[in-house]
Amino acid sequence: MALIRSIVYAILVYFGWRFVALQARAYDRFYKISLPQWTTIAGILLLVIGSVLAAICFFEFIFIGKGTFIHFDAPRKFVASGTYKYVRNPMYLGVLLIFIGYALLLHSISVLLLSLLLFLLAHLVVVFVEEPNLKKKFGSDYVNYKKSVGRWVPKIKNVVKQ
Repeated sequence: MALIRSIVYAILVYFGWRFVALQARAYDRFYKISLPQWTTIAGILLLVIGSVLAAICFFEFIFIGKGTFIHFDAPRKFVASGTYKYVRNPMYLGVLLIFIGYALLLHSISVLLLSLLLFLLAHLVVVFVEEPNLKKKFGSDYVNYKKSVGRWVPKIKNVVKQ
């Protein structure tokens, strides 16, 4: 059932983001910044990389964590393997790459700024809500994990070991 729920959530998130992004494009006319044509290729590349990363995390949450990527239906088991052994929040990074890729594909400075604003909001949620809840839920397992794995950027020693 986690797979079906995750697919439904992913569809809702996708169409929700697409709607918001397209609405944000209306504000492009207020900026005097135009994104160059080469951003189309960069956007496609970021969309592909972000989608692959998010999809991997999606399945890690379902099959290892026994839950979904949505907070109210979160994994029941602690996930510290796969992409999560490099950074603590690879799903957010994948989604950020998707958002930025979409902004570049649309040549939209407004969508790019919205993407960065949403990432800032996600960072605040991670720091002030998710991490304290994970510490409470998983105790010393999470505390040790947090010490050895970077929040957004892999710790070099972890990457070199692999």
